[in-house]
Amino acid sequence: AGGAGALYSTVRDLDRWNEGLFALKVLNKKSLELAFTPVKPLGKGGKTFYAYGWVIKSHRGLREVAHSGGPHGFQSYLARYPEQKLTVAVLANAEFSPGAKARVLAEFWLAAAMEPRLERKEKKGIAGKSYEDYAGRYDYGAGVMTVEREGARLFAQLGLQPRFEIFPAGGDEFFWKVVEARVKFERDNSGKVTRILHTQGGAVIKAPRLLRQVVVKIDPAIYDAYVGRYDYGSGQTLTVTRDGGKLMAKMTAQPKLRLLPRSKKDFFFKVVNAEITFVRGPGGEVTGVEHLQGGKTIKAPRLR
Repeated sequence: AGGAGALYSTVRDLDRWNEGLFALKVLNKKSLELAFTPVKPLGKGGKTFYAYGWVIKSHRGLREVAHSGGPHGFQSYLARYPEQKLTVAVLANAEFSPGAKARVLAEFWLAAAMEPRLERKEKKGIAGKSYEDYAGRYDYGAGVMTVEREGARLFAQLGLQPRFEIFPAGGDEFFWKVVEARVKFERDNSGKVTRILHTQGGAVIKAPRLLRQVVVKIDPAIYDAYVGRYDYGSGQTLTVTRDGGKLMAKMTAQPKLRLLPRSKKDFFFKVVNAEITFVRGPGGEVTGVEHLQGGKTIKAPRLR
């Protein structure tokens, strides 16, 4: 996979590439048809197949030729609707699915040619039942989905995206009304919810449930000792600041996130599956942090 993570492009260049490809400026017609011939089914029971380097699927009745990409910290999606001669390119370094965003954009232009959207109906009489079973945090890899109960309503928020209500379809399954997506909460043999199956844009994400983190009350004055910059190497630093009664942390070129206390020295992020421990030296001064994420611990000394 020589090109994986070793290419630089823009959405405009990707659009030019696709337009040139489909205009037979890269491959001849016979080779192009061969490249788009489905040879391997993906998933069960769907209309998605893998061809020679392309994923062939149907989106609301229209043929889509596309592929995603995703090296560390970046995601991409390039799609073509051949019959409609539409190219959609999405690049992202944020916590959302570029494939799902690409389909929203395609629907904006091609809604009149598409089949009607499948409308899911809320199952009556079960709102609020077993909702406490679902509340928690689920690891999506690039971010954390937080599910919270408010009376007879259930809300979900992925990372820094907006928080939306999800509606019961029955059988531990819920759906969004603002986007074509659904989640099914899976249980183990004891009946405990252990993970989410998130279906959106033809893809299924398996998100395991995270251990419950308990936020403790501590004196915000303690935060003053933690304020500063910590060296992660390769030009990356973590900047810790105090915002009134909140402790905030910002990695280079990333958004500022709140740190929630598990103890006087141990903190965690709500929207990312990561933990921070502040380390003190022999004299009691804070000398660095230990950052646990993805099964790895980074030891970052404090910058003076």
